[in-house]
Amino acid sequence: MNLYRGCTHNCIYCDGRSEGYYVDGEFGEDVTVKVNAIEILRRELNPKRKRTPFNLNSASLRGYVASNTP
Repeated sequence: MNLYRGCTHNCIYCDGRSEGYYVDGEFGEDVTVKVNAIEILRRELNPKRKRTPFNLNSASLRGYVASNTP
């Protein structure tokens, strides 16, 4: 799971560029923060927590994106 949508690295070879269709603004320049991601994660994983391991990685973006938003 990724807490951000979009990326500011703008790598030409990135397979995450297809996310540009779902990002408000310009992919490669703008980042949207998913403000309710923790609540959604808790709600969806709570029944599965005791039986299924999960991974919090993203194939198209590093786990942290430098941003001007606090």
